[in-house]
Amino acid sequence: MKIRFRVERDITGCDPDELWRRLSDVPSIPKYWHGHRSVKILEQKGSSYRVEVQYAFPSLAKGNVGESMIEVDEKNRALIFNNYKGPVKGTIKVWIDGKENKMSCVYDVDMSPIYAPLKGWLVEHFRKGVEHAFERLCS
Repeated sequence: MKIRFRVERDITGCDPDELWRRLSDVPSIPKYWHGHRSVKILEQKGSSYRVEVQYAFPSLAKGNVGESMIEVDEKNRALIFNNYKGPVKGTIKVWIDGKENKMSCVYDVDMSPIYAPLKGWLVEHFRKGVEHAFERLCS
């Protein structure tokens, strides 16, 4: 089941440097992105992190655990999640555009077809989660 959407937020009044410091701090992801219960760094090579993510939704066994490669792109002030294992697979990109004074996030992920009956709710839930993360990052 494909989930795609984009969220943008005006960051006027936010310090872009502080915003980027928070956004690019991989161990602090759960502090701002509450859909992530924990992010455990398994390996780091330069600005790339292989991480284990425990998502905030309840699950039996390890159904809420996945793995992702996170790229911290300093030049473009972008954080790119390449989720390759677990309940959410695909790409999530978050970036700061200082010239446009905005922060953006694009979701392009796949979830198991068992979640298909909840697709509308999930899209709205994830979108609201991004909006709330943006609020926390800017405050």
